[in-house]
Amino acid sequence: FFPLALCLRIFAIGPQYFLYLTSWCSILSLLATGASMNLRTRNAYLSPQTYYEENAFGMTLSYEIVVPLRLLRFFCLDEHLNSLPILKTIFYLMRSRLMRSGYALGVIWLWHATL
Repeated sequence: FFPLALCLRIFAIGPQYFLYLTSWCSILSLLATGASMNLRTRNAYLSPQTYYEENAFGMTLSYEIVVPLRLLRFFCLDEHLNSLPILKTIFYLMRSRLMRSGYALGVIWLWHATL
């Protein structure tokens, strides 16, 4: 979901998207999340121990930076929080239907769990 949303924001805003701090936070957190999904390096990225590895350029790379980069996602929440007033209005207008469907869901769940 997040890579698709990033691509759509870049397409909608254009090159100006890269001028904002939140855009760089989003890009860096997605890169760190993608890097930590690799099964071979996942333990090195997400463990609290310190690992250093020398890359092809002769520089040492610390794996401790991946977790803080993944936490940058919290700075990008303002991109998704703009829709909360609209959702609040929808929940207010549909509250009776939501309560009826929630009640039906609870009854069916309890009925299924006891039989």
